[in-house]
Amino acid sequence: MKAVIDWQMKRFGWRVEPEWVVQTSGIITAIKTIIQAFSSSGDSILIQPPVYAHFRDDVLLTGRFPVDAPRVRTENGYRFDPQVFEDAIQPNTSIFILSNPHNPTGNVWREDELHMMGEICARHGIWVIADEIHQDLILNMTTKHIPFASLGEAFA
Repeated sequence: MKAVIDWQMKRFGWRVEPEWVVQTSGIITAIKTIIQAFSSSGDSILIQPPVYAHFRDDVLLTGRFPVDAPRVRTENGYRFDPQVFEDAIQPNTSIFILSNPHNPTGNVWREDELHMMGEICARHGIWVIADEIHQDLILNMTTKHIPFASLGEAFA
């Protein structure tokens, strides 16, 4: 636990409280457990394709339904469109799975984009699961990973 806490502070300047650290058998198992704990069968779960296939497949395995808020394709890759994101939300959307940094596109989210996603989700009462397993695999050294929960208490 101390190694996780120390690494988050050293690498990202983010203070993690010891009670926040929970050992799991893996990220996919943890995501499925969280989905089952914080949503109901038949709810929709927001994802941002193209995205890691387990997000879609495992949402279906839990009896929920994936709802796409696709990233917009550009000449330079993909970008976040807040209107597309908000328009994808259904009345029964209860969770958003954030891939941060995004897998498979490698996009490193900017702070303003993370804030927009968080604010939209908060307005709609949507929980955010931040999958940040690839936080140390940033290839573009001009960018920096920002842990979603580090944006403030409302997002943590």
